[in-house]
Amino acid sequence: LGVPAAVLERYGAVSAETAASMARGALAVSGAFLALAVSGIAGPDGGTAEKPVGSVWVATARTGAVPEAFACRFSGNRDAVRRKAAVVGLLAAAAAAAGRPFPDRSPVPSVLGFAAGSPTGDLRVLDTLVVW
Repeated sequence: LGVPAAVLERYGAVSAETAASMARGALAVSGAFLALAVSGIAGPDGGTAEKPVGSVWVATARTGAVPEAFACRFSGNRDAVRRKAAVVGLLAAAAAAAGRPFPDRSPVPSVLGFAAGSPTGDLRVLDTLVVW
């Protein structure tokens, strides 16, 4: 995806800068109008005090727009973290395709296991639909 080595060295693989660079690179090589990138630590190992297991960055890039990236912190085992990241990524891509901002910062549905300050907005509809 063409993430510059300097970005990886300075910010690490799990960062806004890296996720945005990944999305920008995917957009460039795909010819699509929208690209999504997800980078995170699903566990069970690999976390640090600064970036614990469950830390995920999601980024979208659209033709003619600046890439947008946001952080999430998910609870659960490796599979749960990966599933939650996939759902949030798809919702972020759908919002970006529609030209809507994502995420908002309203109260978090506990059933999804998000930490405070994580994306919610459109996720409220998943409260009773998603079984982790």
